[in-house]
Amino acid sequence: MDKIIVTGGCGYIGGIFALTMAKLGYQIFIIDNFIRSARWKINFFKSFKNIKVIDACISDFSKFNHLFEQNEPFYVFHFAALKDAIESIENEQAYHHNNFDLTKNFINFIKTKNISLFVNSSTANIYDPNNQMPVNEKSDILLSNPYAKSKYDIETYLADITGPDFKSLSLRYFNPVGFSKEFSYGDFDSKSSFESNLLNALHFNEKFIMYGDCYDTVDGTCIRDFIHIDDLIDGHIKAFDYFNKTTKNHHHEIINLGSGNPVSVKQFVDKFNEISSNKIEYVIGMPRKGDIPVSYADIKKAQQIFSWEPNYSLTEICQNVYTWSELKFTILNDINPLI
Repeated sequence: MDKIIVTGGCGYIGGIFALTMAKLGYQIFIIDNFIRSARWKINFFKSFKNIKVIDACISDFSKFNHLFEQNEPFYVFHFAALKDAIESIENEQAYHHNNFDLTKNFINFIKTKNISLFVNSSTANIYDPNNQMPVNEKSDILLSNPYAKSKYDIETYLADITGPDFKSLSLRYFNPVGFSKEFSYGDFDSKSSFESNLLNALHFNEKFIMYGDCYDTVDGTCIRDFIHIDDLIDGHIKAFDYFNKTTKNHHHEIINLGSGNPVSVKQFVDKFNEISSNKIEYVIGMPRKGDIPVSYADIKKAQQIFSWEPNYSLTEICQNVYTWSELKFTILNDINPLI
């Protein structure tokens, strides 16, 4: 049974990836320190026979060094990170330490082991908002916040050390939303993502804040590239299958994973309200420092290299998010009735 280490595997994207790969027959070793994910998930993930959870920071080498004692080959998918661009502006040092320093040390440690492929979670937040849209992997970079810088610095480091003995790639995410129906699992933990703000407004009967309506867009609100989590995970699997089999790539590869479909924040909320039995009221707030007016992906590289296509339409995404709005709080209430 092939073995995969999944850092941050009790989070949102890492969790669904771990569950999916376990079902496909891989032995999964999750490394998570639960800074941003809830500890009730330990027992949830341990209920799957080929998933093991190691409660550790990626810098606690002694807690997972035993995995390498037999010199068996591993794949590593690195999801662990602090991920709030706005928060990073006020916590620059924490983002640099967690996302760059600890990740670099982790890479240096596992590079001495038998690692077949290292897959790094990166972000579209690194792109210059002045680029012509959609952005491709060669579009200009502008590191407008510490989160983006920490992610780009790891990409740069991986590019420097990748070669015949260490294969790596970075997948640049745009705006993942939705949940996995198969595993009844989604984003339980985020306090400030677009989706969590939307669902909190619906669940607690609050007004949803749209940050700014003065941008040069179709309706003045920010343009985003919303990609369903199932499509994003499928992109990981197809990238993994392709780059694991190819022997040609001795350089660090970068791939965009988005829907390629530009949607304004207001368009998303309006579509969601068409589906929801309870309509969300929204108000216009002040634009936030660090927000990018327009961002959506050119996904031709993923399409051409490993024949990946996102399948969810905006309507299907909103239907899925609405279903999650009911299921999420039901699950959380079963765990903690005070929620």
